[in-house]
Amino acid sequence: MHTLQKDISLINTLFYYVCGFAVPVFFMSTGYILLNRDQINFKYSLRKIISIIRVVCLWSLLFFCIEMMVGVLKNSIAENNFILLFFKILIGGLVQRGRLWQFWYLGALICVYMILPILMKYRKYLEKIWIICVILAIVMQGLSYIFKFPLQSHCIQTFRLWTWLQYFILGGLIGKNHDMIGYIKNITFKKHTVILFIITGVIPWYQNFIGKLVIHNSYAEYFYDSLLTILWIIVLFTWVMKLSLKQWVIKIIKYIAPVTMGVYIIHPIIIMFALKIVSVETVLTSFAFFGIVLVVAFFIAKIIYKIPKVKKLIEL
Repeated sequence: MHTLQKDISLINTLFYYVCGFAVPVFFMSTGYILLNRDQINFKYSLRKIISIIRVVCLWSLLFFCIEMMVGVLKNSIAENNFILLFFKILIGGLVQRGRLWQFWYLGALICVYMILPILMKYRKYLEKIWIICVILAIVMQGLSYIFKFPLQSHCIQTFRLWTWLQYFILGGLIGKNHDMIGYIKNITFKKHTVILFIITGVIPWYQNFIGKLVIHNSYAEYFYDSLLTILWIIVLFTWVMKLSLKQWVIKIIKYIAPVTMGVYIIHPIIIMFALKIVSVETVLTSFAFFGIVLVVAFFIAKIIYKIPKVKKLIEL
């Protein structure tokens, strides 16, 4: 989503929208795991929140030092602005601003962890809470179509909790109701695959049309509240649950999994520097750029992960 340069061509645009499953599935996977644990208290949530804040602070400190060195060399930073600069970087990332804009996701995750103990306490009401979130999402999306612009744009992604909780709780509900939802026993794997293929084919064309001609904004984030997107994510998530993985595939997943958060944290930094060197103006170069950023981010994250103290930069 961040590397394919969606406006270069229709091909790029369609692939961009296909990648729109990523953020909802992030929250859904987390809910699938956490909401099906026996017990989670405020102490657990506090530990996770502190861990997230530690990662944000470490990266903010790193960028603060870089900004300081550049500022000193250019003689453009006053001494009384040092603390202000650090907090600007720190808070800016959590609210999708500045160099560390990708940390909005960690800010949203902090909000979810704050609410998690309450969700666990009232777990028997999760279905109702989910329905309320879905209704809010559909109303928000519907009004966006009526008013011809995305209403969600008035709220930064960090605080769109009706959206993130909807997917987070949905993941928990799917994990809880394996027979009813998880495996959808009445649908064979072959039929499930065909359904997924069809809806995945429809999604990018639909979002491209609505984005350009209805809400006049083509960013995928403004479709997370769409009923069609919610249905798509359910079909995709439950399809993955049906997969029977071979041992060599499981080994690859186990090799990759520990550094996926690192790849997410690092990739915008690589993009920032790479775009100063290369020009991405065609379909082929955009896909090559995606591959290069992914590989470089993965290996840097892997190196960081292998160094005990340094791996705290990418470990929640």
